[in-house]
Amino acid sequence: MWFTCADLTRQGPSHTLRQMHSPDGVSWSEPSASQLDHAYAPTIIKEDDDYRLWYTDVSCEPWCMRHAMSKDGCEWDLVSDPVLCVDQDWEHERLFYPTVLKQGELYLMWYGSYSLHRPEELKTSLGFAVSRDGVEWTKHPQNPVFGPDGNREWESNYTTSQTILPRPDGSWRIWYASRGKRIFDNKYLAIGTAKWELA
Repeated sequence: MWFTCADLTRQGPSHTLRQMHSPDGVSWSEPSASQLDHAYAPTIIKEDDDYRLWYTDVSCEPWCMRHAMSKDGCEWDLVSDPVLCVDQDWEHERLFYPTVLKQGELYLMWYGSYSLHRPEELKTSLGFAVSRDGVEWTKHPQNPVFGPDGNREWESNYTTSQTILPRPDGSWRIWYASRGKRIFDNKYLAIGTAKWELA
């Protein structure tokens, strides 16, 4: 298991990537020392003999996505440049929460950003991007592809922190965290789900 954590009461890297091991998925080892600094919301896949990591770089504003590779899942070789940056009109301030899956020869990424719905109102929506190598990405021209529903108070502000799975029938299922308009009453109010299928 890889995860990120932060001690916001101390100076130093705000988020660090760490690892734990378990023989049964129930009892876990102590967390490792930091494997990467300024890393947040990792997604990792194993491909042949390599581990591939995409994460949010929180070292400076605006947040961006970075990529690294590892032979052992502990020592990471970082690609020098960000692989995804804020550059579409709907994206504001930060990119975060990458979910990467490989389907056939393509890498698919869903990611969050602040979406400007009105001049005074930032909400959180999901964008989509595709890559042939996991490094060079093309964003969907109709991003964002999923976002808050103003008709549902419980998800009227925020829909990200997502998990996405392909289904045997060719459809896709997403589970996501949500927030209402009073976002700090309940930081994550509920878990929602949705389905996409080819029309």
